[in-house]
Amino acid sequence: MKDTFCRLGWVITMINAIEILREKYAHQIAHLIFIGAVIFSNLAIESQATHQALPHAERTRQLMKDGVHTFATSSLTNFSKQTFVLEQCIRLIERLAITNQYRMLLMGRGAVRQMRYIYNTMQHQGLLELCERVMYVFDKENNQ
Repeated sequence: MKDTFCRLGWVITMINAIEILREKYAHQIAHLIFIGAVIFSNLAIESQATHQALPHAERTRQLMKDGVHTFATSSLTNFSKQTFVLEQCIRLIERLAITNQYRMLLMGRGAVRQMRYIYNTMQHQGLLELCERVMYVFDKENNQ
């Protein structure tokens, strides 16, 4: 089902629809951004029988090609006051960054900069822990 969703172009269709709605309704679509981030995050992983979530390379490649990384980083900027949106977009970035080859692209799109800003300005413990975990992944890559 997940492979079919990606293969048929539903990811880019969702992103385009959300962007059109974002232009018209700005701050009224936070819940739609949240749902999109949850769906895209779920597409990036493959659950094993051991209940361990592993990255799915082909679907992650398709998500990146369709611009999910831009969706996630721009949502961090545009919905900086909605904690539930921030949490899911950070989680999405984390799942995209699991695959080493996309970390530099995510950094170039401002993902780390946005997470550092959120980390330094927000007081929500869950957000702080997510930011720390994801920034560790990016910092680990830079120190190698």
